[in-house]
Amino acid sequence: MKYITKEQLDAFLNDRSLKALAGTGGALDDELLNKVNNMAVARINGYLRGVYDLPLAEPVDGQLFTMCGNLMRYYLYERRDAASIPDKILKLYELTLRDLEKIQNRIIVLEVAIPGTGETQPAELNSIRINTPSQKFPPHFTGFDGL
Repeated sequence: MKYITKEQLDAFLNDRSLKALAGTGGALDDELLNKVNNMAVARINGYLRGVYDLPLAEPVDGQLFTMCGNLMRYYLYERRDAASIPDKILKLYELTLRDLEKIQNRIIVLEVAIPGTGETQPAELNSIRINTPSQKFPPHFTGFDGL
C-alpha cells in the first residue's frame, strides 16, 4: 500500500469500522484493501502529476496520509452502498478533492523528500505560482467626478 500503511489505516479508521467495511469472516481482506488503496493512489497521483515528480520518495507529506485515508474510507463505503454513504464521509471526500485541486494549483505545497537521501525539501523551496488580480481602476480614481 502507498501513502498509508495497513497499520496507519487501522489507526485512521477504528478497528470495528474497518472490519465492517473491508472484513470477511472477522479478518481484513488484504486484496480488497490493496485494490481500494490503488484507487486512492491513482486519484491522488492524477492531481500530483505535472506538479511533482512521481513516484514521490519516502517519506511523503503527512497530508497525503490523511487524503489517502479519506479516499479509501469513501471507496469502501461506496463499494457497499453508494446511496447510503454517511454525510460526514461524503464531506471528507469532497474536502479531500478540493485540497487535491489546491495542490494541483499550487495553493497548497507539499514537503517532498529528496530522492535517495530521505531528507525533505521544505515547502517554501518549491516553486509556487502566485496570481495577483489586475487593477480595476486607475490610481487617481475617486469615484466622484467634478468634486
